[in-house]
Amino acid sequence: MTTPLPLAGATLKIHGRPSPTPATLHVPASIRTRRTLAVPDDPAGDSGRILIGLLMTAALLLGVSAVVDRVAAHFAEKAIAVRLKSAVATKTEPSVTITGWPFLTQLVAHRLDEVDVTTEDFAAHGVTFARVDLELYDAWRTSTTITSARVVATVDLALAELQRLAGSQVTLSTARDGLHVAGTAGGQKISGTATITVVAGKLHLVPHISSPAKASLPAIDVAIPTLPWGVAVTGVAVTATGLKLQGTAHDVDLMKP
Repeated sequence: MTTPLPLAGATLKIHGRPSPTPATLHVPASIRTRRTLAVPDDPAGDSGRILIGLLMTAALLLGVSAVVDRVAAHFAEKAIAVRLKSAVATKTEPSVTITGWPFLTQLVAHRLDEVDVTTEDFAAHGVTFARVDLELYDAWRTSTTITSARVVATVDLALAELQRLAGSQVTLSTARDGLHVAGTAGGQKISGTATITVVAGKLHLVPHISSPAKASLPAIDVAIPTLPWGVAVTGVAVTATGLKLQGTAHDVDLMKP
């Protein structure tokens, strides 16, 4: 026998009791209504990133320009050194350093703030100078010459060359305490030190005899050799290898030492 299905809306009774009402799942409103949180714009952060990018680009360009500037300066230094070697007939090529930055702006203006030149074993006017250091200020160059408004020079004169210029009346040597002299006076050997200054365009040597105690030697004047580029001697110092002469010159044409 077939059991009839319950009609819609009827309550199904099991063992004489009504079936339980289906449970309702209660979802909190905060979960039922899900919202996507939007991240607010950060204008300050974007500006910072742009600024950092610009700074990095500027630093890169500055680094590249510095390299290009230094390379151009190197080629100019080499060109000046070659021309100087040819003009003054030095045994070795002079060392040339162009100071100041940027170099390219100086090149365009054909004027260089400062150029340092060093050459060794330089012979001029019958005298050989062990070393010549020149600081050229406000220098400008053309296709045929290099001229400097002001030159500061330091010239090394070797002891052997100084002895040749001083003659045989005394024997000169150097030590930690300065210039030493030795000679003969009254039939006896004497020795001591000497001070040296620039007086009236000459090197003025004043001996200070230490042995024998009462002996003396007259002062000696040595004609200052004509320095290259017309440098006028303004000071002198004793070194371990001879003398170091300091001087200046103006409106110097480096192609004509």
